Order: sequence, then structure tokens, then C-alpha cells
Amino acid sequence: MAVLLFPSCDKEDDMANIQVSIKVVQSSEKAVPNDIPPLPEAKSATAKSFVLDKFLINIKEIEFEFEKPYPGFTGPPNCECEKDGECEIEFEGPFLIDIASPEALTGLLLGSFPLPSAVYEEIELDIGPSRDRNNRLIAGRSIFISGTIDGKPIELWTNSKAELEIEFPRKRAVDLTQPNADMWIKINLRKIISNLEAMDFSSAADGNGNGIIEIGHDDQDGNNALSTALFNSFRGCFELDD
Repeated sequence: MAVLLFPSCDKEDDMANIQVSIKVVQSSEKAVPNDIPPLPEAKSATAKSFVLDKFLINIKEIEFEFEKPYPGFTGPPNCECEKDGECEIEFEGPFLIDIASPEALTGLLLGSFPLPSAVYEEIELDIGPSRDRNNRLIAGRSIFISGTIDGKPIELWTNSKAELEIEFPRKRAVDLTQPNADMWIKINLRKIISNLEAMDFSSAADGNGNGIIEIGHDDQDGNNALSTALFNSFRGCFELDD
């Protein structure tokens, strides 16, 4: 149980430091849809086998959306509330994760965030290019993927931005003052691999002859156009554990 749900909050003004983690699951069950617009893609007629080595995601910001817990609530400086009672609280990153790492199976801690007890609607992950020039794999990139496709080494990346919206499964008050009231974001790794295998990389070539098929917005293999569909690998793969 990752998020403890209760009918109401006991104390209106309580803020609690909540640990938010991402955990990979090897499940074939369908996850809830994510708000990433689909991009046109053609499916290859040839079955492919994609084996992941790394899947880096650079999260620039995490945003929590919730209903104002009580009249007069303003929250901390990084919180904004609209007249209709909708509030959002933002936390700046970056938060770099590798969902293909062994640690992702037990949980990758994004951080500890002060949050109010309230009715939560969704978590939004803003994904964008990293400014870390010391990490050559993710520098200037939003996501970086490496592995093999039908046994051939492949690397994929993009510098595009995306807002990944993950809805809470039930619209009920979340009492974050209770023990172990942490939040878990689950990622269906099997679904991500299936999405990658469904993409048409048949035209991808090792243009520079270095032994690696490189597909990125600035790759030297001539596969730039194929990188525009990389965020399609996220579709239907994220959900919040209740």
C-alpha cells in the first residue's frame, strides 16, 4: 500500500514530508492511460526483440494537483490555488532516473516533498533536456535508451519535452499525516519494451559505421526523424499505486 486513503483529514493545517518513489513492475496488466499525445508511427511487419540496457529519464519538475483542503489555505511559496479551489504545488529538479536499472525493481526515490493532506487528482512529471554536461549520456537530452534490437546495439534519445500526467486512482481525501503515507509511481517495463518493439525502425541505419544504430535528434547516422516518436514508448505505462 503506497498511498493511504481516508474519508477526511483530521487536521486542516498539517503538512507532511512524503517520500515519492518510482518502481518498475514486470506486469502485463494494462496501466491507466497517460496524457502524452500519440504520434503517427508505422508498425514493422517483422517481429523484433528489444533488450534494454539503460533507460534514462530526466524529470525537470514534479507537480502535484489537489483540491484546496480548507478555506483560506495558501500553502508554501511553491503552491498556487485558483478561485475554483484547484491547487498545484511544484518541486524543481532535476530528478534523473534509470528505469532499466536493478534498483528500479525495488524503488527509485525521487525525493521527500512537503505536502498537505487533501483530495489529490494527479501528479505531473515535466520531462525535458538535462543541463548536466558531466553526464554524456543525458546531457542536452530528455531521455536516453540503450540496448539491442534483434541482437544489434542501438541507442535512442531525444531533446523533446513532455508533460506526463498520472491520475490518482480514486478521488478521495489522502491523509498524509499517517505513518508510511508514501507515494509510489509504478512503471510497466514490459509494456515499454512492447511499445519499443512496435515502432518501425526498419529504415534505421548505422550511418557512421561505429557498430551502433543511433537514433536521436542530432545523431550522426541519419536517423533524426525516427526520434520524434520515442515518447510513444511511455503510453499506458505509468500509474499511481493506491
